[in-house]
Amino acid sequence: EIHYQYHYHFDKGSMKMKMKMKMKSKFSALTLLSLALVACESSKDSSDDTAVLPYQNPYYQNALSSMQEANPGSFLLDAPSSYAFNRDGNPGQSTVSYTGQVFRQVLMADLKGFMLSLKEAPYEGSENDLLEALQSYYNYTYDIVPAAKGAINGESYMSVYGMIDGERVSWLQEGSYNSLQNNGKKLSNKIAGNDKLSSFKLRGFDQYGDAGQVVAIMFATLAENAKNPEKKEGEIFLTEKGVHIPAFIEVFLQGAVSYSQAARNYLSSENDGKGLNADNLAAEGSVYTKLEHYWDEGFGYFGAARDYAAYSQEDVLGYNSVDTNQDGLIDLLSEKNFGIAIDAAQVDKLSFGETDFAQKAFEAFIQGRHLIASQPEGYRELVKDLAVIALGNWEKTMAAMVVHKINGVMAMMQQGQDSADQLEKYAENWSQMKAYALSFQFNPKGILNESGFDKLHELFGDGPVFAEEQKASYLEKLREAKNLLLTTYELPKGFGEEL
Repeated sequence: EIHYQYHYHFDKGSMKMKMKMKMKSKFSALTLLSLALVACESSKDSSDDTAVLPYQNPYYQNALSSMQEANPGSFLLDAPSSYAFNRDGNPGQSTVSYTGQVFRQVLMADLKGFMLSLKEAPYEGSENDLLEALQSYYNYTYDIVPAAKGAINGESYMSVYGMIDGERVSWLQEGSYNSLQNNGKKLSNKIAGNDKLSSFKLRGFDQYGDAGQVVAIMFATLAENAKNPEKKEGEIFLTEKGVHIPAFIEVFLQGAVSYSQAARNYLSSENDGKGLNADNLAAEGSVYTKLEHYWDEGFGYFGAARDYAAYSQEDVLGYNSVDTNQDGLIDLLSEKNFGIAIDAAQVDKLSFGETDFAQKAFEAFIQGRHLIASQPEGYRELVKDLAVIALGNWEKTMAAMVVHKINGVMAMMQQGQDSADQLEKYAENWSQMKAYALSFQFNPKGILNESGFDKLHELFGDGPVFAEEQKASYLEKLREAKNLLLTTYELPKGFGEEL
């Protein structure tokens, strides 16, 4: 029997929760926190699968209810506080592996940096050269000899950098793409619709047929704009409809590659013999099982450092790393945050402690991996529920970011776009709003259902509104979209009013 009291709050600027507990049985803080969060969040009747809001799918609430009913606390006694797993208690033999996912995170980060650099200095090459350079990040090939200025191969040096306490430090890897992973990986063969999963047609962006086409057309537009002498500084980034290409592509790839692969592949229970249906037997010559590796790859796309819970929000948002093993170097594979893991920290900070999506997602990833390694009776169903919970908090982070960007769009609309800087900032906010919102479709078991998705994009349209006579009606549409998200994702009301 366990008796405990707990009060939890956020340290200022920290993701770590403090709890006061009284108990007869010793549980890890991670375990107790998880059970408390599941119990608090699962307020709906667990016997009623239909107890969801109009634009909600039932999967997330069902997973919370299932975890509450299963009460898996005893299975999680030894769950670690960081994403660190080894075989047979041998700390020197890690079973965690997701190098390919980190490689793609680096490609996405470096592509963003390259695109933004085009504003700082004119590109010294032809339009075709620039298109080739952009494609070298998306369709990476380690052994080509790039002819175009700015194009990369395996011998090129990564642009991402490591920091500790605001000071740049060296990577454990030497710095070239080859040093991170020989041969490397591509983004192009993992984007939704161009991967080996079921066919996928992009919805919510009428002028594009699929996700790969979005990237191809926007790259071509950027290359054309950058070499057009009539385009002013910020204008080189804008499509004819006013979509800011670097801002959009940065977020869109996180959805169409990272979130899509995690939800439709590695953490999916819909694919025979793959994802969560993979076997969990250690193969000869391998330190990990197939199921362990699939789960790790899903975590790799989430983008968190393995010691994520030890990071303050300031560390995450300032791109600082924690030197976990105190070797004076930063390991890209374990001590660097990317993508949605950074966004989750931002959302939790914006909410002043009313959300904890970063911690909930991270804990679900750790607990699922621990169950896969320890294999208690009935663990597979628990792992499936934890996958839904991890992806659900990932999705809630994106929903909160959409609301955050709606607020930015509305503010910029009311201020006007008289200067080039205001125009670009308005387009950036709109483009990220749209890209985050498009990402909801990449999880077939997401929180937002198809009707809600379609309604949201009907309200957003395919580009920002510039005509003065259309602004009042568009502001009303944005308010409706914001209320849809606040209600469906049960976000704090203050988020809609924001800073």
